[in-house]
Amino acid sequence: ELHALLARQPEGEVYRIELRVAGEDPRIALRNTADLDDAEVALISERLKRFDDASRHGPWTHQVLALIREHPATRAGDLAERVGRERLAFKRDVRKLKDLGLTESLGTGYRLSPRGSAYLERTDRTEQRIHSSGESSSDLR
Repeated sequence: ELHALLARQPEGEVYRIELRVAGEDPRIALRNTADLDDAEVALISERLKRFDDASRHGPWTHQVLALIREHPATRAGDLAERVGRERLAFKRDVRKLKDLGLTESLGTGYRLSPRGSAYLERTDRTEQRIHSSGESSSDLR
C-alpha cells in the first residue's frame, strides 16, 4: 500500500518514524502481581464485565482466559477457531486482557500471567462455592 502511494507521488520526501516505549512496559510489573486482594479481584471483575457487556458477540472474557489456561502457546488463529471467532477480533480481545495484566504474549500464542492465573483461581473458587452452597451470584453482591 505504501509503495503504491509513493509510486503516485514520485517527488518529495518520505520520513520513517519509529516509536517505542521509554523504559520498561508497566504491564510487566502488573502481570507479575499475583497476590490479589478482594478489592483487586472485584476491580478486575468489573472491568471484565464491562468488556463482556460491550461485546457484540456476547460474554467472552472468562471463556478466553480459560481457553488460554487450557491451551498455552497455541496460535491465536487456532484458539479463535475453537470458539468460533475471527482471528483478528480475537487477538484484539486478548490484547484487552493483556492490558489488565492477565495474559502474556509468547512467540506463538499466549499464556496466563501470574496475575491472570491468580485471578482465575480466586474466581473459580468463588463459582464453586456458589454452586455448592446454592447461593446465586446476586446473593454475593
